[in-house]
Amino acid sequence: MSKLRRMIECGKQMASGTPCAKETFVHRPPIFNLDITSVEE
Repeated sequence: MSKLRRMIECGKQMASGTPCAKETFVHRPPIFNLDITSVEE
């Protein structure tokens, strides 16, 4: 539940223009983390 909540908070921050993917998805699998980084770049 905590992870899902962090993802929701990250979505709110991203909507506001605040980058948070690195902090929010740091506990996610490396492949998923790479996908997020690719989207940002």
